[in-house]
Amino acid sequence: SGPTDLRHFDPEFTHLPVTSSLCTETLTVTSSVREAAGAFPGFSYGPPADTPSCDRTGR
Repeated sequence: SGPTDLRHFDPEFTHLPVTSSLCTETLTVTSSVREAAGAFPGFSYGPPADTPSCDRTGR
């Protein structure tokens, strides 16, 4: 048990490489995002919908 416990996830999934983000805009990474990345290795983070990160029209 603990924040990095992945025993209930298929190792085939947790060992997949992380793909690049679809967004090209560079965002300032906050400490909470860094903590989340450390707690969930192999998962990507998507900011809340109200965060202006990518053009919402798909461009």
